[in-house]
Amino acid sequence: MDGSFDPQTRKTKKLLNTKSIYNLMFVDDWIYYLGTTNYRNDAYEIYKIKKDGTNKSKVTNMTNLTRFMYIDNGWIYFSYWNKDNNLYKMKLNGTSLTRLSSQPEVSRINIWGDWVFF
Repeated sequence: MDGSFDPQTRKTKKLLNTKSIYNLMFVDDWIYYLGTTNYRNDAYEIYKIKKDGTNKSKVTNMTNLTRFMYIDNGWIYFSYWNKDNNLYKMKLNGTSLTRLSSQPEVSRINIWGDWVFF
């Protein structure tokens, strides 16, 4: 992630120094994203960082978690790599992991109203 742009000062700020950032989602003062330090597979961990570049952390300690995620109404929806890419959800703080579907190979998640499309 190259950085953020402050329109008042007209300056940019580098937030992260990594090459593996995918699926950015903005929630209040946080940026949620997929990242990894393991380039051997296609699954990533879910991280969050404050928009000012502070407080970077993993959302959960689960590894090789997902390739796709979507955030809606306080929940992260994702395909869980280690569980046949079934559809799961968990709260933004990494708790309350719940399987929503046993259909394998879930990808490209989207939400419209009360419906989850994948």
